[in-house]
Amino acid sequence: MSTRATIKFLNGSDIRYVYRYQDGYPSVVLDDLHLLRDKLITEKFDSTDLDKVVLEFFKLVRCLVGDLSSPYQITRGVQYDESYLYEFKWDQDNKTWNCDVNDGYDPNL
Repeated sequence: MSTRATIKFLNGSDIRYVYRYQDGYPSVVLDDLHLLRDKLITEKFDSTDLDKVVLEFFKLVRCLVGDLSSPYQITRGVQYDESYLYEFKWDQDNKTWNCDVNDGYDPNL
């Protein structure tokens, strides 16, 4: 059985979702998100455009958007079969990205 996960990218009320249909363990996904966070902070990336942030994530993990063989896929929301739900959120007050993981999905997130 696959370990599925969804990443919820947030900036204020702007939200994008990315689904991982296998190997969604924190040891895999958090490593990818920490690499993204470090890159965004180091390069002073425009954090207000989530489309650019998600595209940068796909570049970083060497996945092509729309490639069905990619472990990461853009989706419209939570799939409700996840083992893990990640939040990658812009903290406007501290001007940084935060990453949280929830074991199992929460429809309220």
